[in-house]
Amino acid sequence: MLGRRESSQNSSNKDGGCLQDNEYRDIVQVMKKYNMTSSSYDELYGEEQAEKYYIISNIVVNMISLLRGRILDAGGGTGTFYDYLYSKGLVGGTSYYVLFDISQGMLERAQLRISKLPQPHNTLIDIVRGDLAFLPFRGKSFDNIFSVTVFNNLPSHAAERALEALLSTARGDIIISVLSAAAPVIKVLDRRVECEKKGNAVKDAVFLCRNRT
Repeated sequence: MLGRRESSQNSSNKDGGCLQDNEYRDIVQVMKKYNMTSSSYDELYGEEQAEKYYIISNIVVNMISLLRGRILDAGGGTGTFYDYLYSKGLVGGTSYYVLFDISQGMLERAQLRISKLPQPHNTLIDIVRGDLAFLPFRGKSFDNIFSVTVFNNLPSHAAERALEALLSTARGDIIISVLSAAAPVIKVLDRRVECEKKGNAVKDAVFLCRNRT
């Protein structure tokens, strides 16, 4: 079953004074960038992304519990990560899969892609638009979280907030790919989680992170 909704906590609404003006503008710029590039994103970056998906799928094959239960695909974009896992027969054990992104354009493409796939009868899929720094989920809502090539493209203040949000939402492990030079992200990870580098893909390093909280 495939659903679609929008987070009421989306920071683009600028409600409650959650963000400073400059931080709000930064997030809006990220959203606009991906809305504008959504139609060509897969063509431009598909091959690069597939290398990261290959590394992550190998981790999952060796630790199949990573794709059991409730899964958050944080910054899931056009749905190519889910599509890749589906093609490898790795999503059948998930009971709830949330594809979360800030870009309406990217999520429209994700919904079109996923709607064409025959879904496992026991899996509920939600496509949700919102800001990673203000996740609309309870603490420890997800068994595991995947985030591929998200934090490379966020302003440092947004990246640190989003990481804290992911850490509070994860019950289990986090699989994340980040630029090796993404210093703020690495610092937050080092403080809060036990990460093991699993491989390099193009410019990114892929980590398996064990949540301590």
